[in-house]
Amino acid sequence: MTLNDNKGNAQALAMFGVIGAFMLVGGAGYFAGYQSVWTAYANKPRIGAEPLRIKLVEVVSDIASGAKIDYDAVEEKYAILDHISLDSYGFAADCLGKTAKWDLKKGQYIARHDVLPEPQSAAGSDKNAGK
Repeated sequence: MTLNDNKGNAQALAMFGVIGAFMLVGGAGYFAGYQSVWTAYANKPRIGAEPLRIKLVEVVSDIASGAKIDYDAVEEKYAILDHISLDSYGFAADCLGKTAKWDLKKGQYIARHDVLPEPQSAAGSDKNAGK
């Protein structure tokens, strides 16, 4: 063996050492990133798993069946609930002036299924009559 052969072996050994170190550091970084993402995914809140804080319209004084819903009978309120009707009102202005379908008791939250549908106006039905 000559001096040049030993120098070539040392260079090859150094090159494989650098490649091995690169793979080791890259693998450790990949593992740390994967672990971080998996932990964040595993600990994130599940949809529907926690109660929701939502703004609703609550009845503050009893409303009789067939009566109009007025400003003094309802108020907007934030509530934390584990379930709520999907058609619940979130703003009092949306249900003011509507007619209650049945008796609404104090403390109840108002939803669209609790009010009567609004009648179609006569002007709206004539819109397509001339065509």
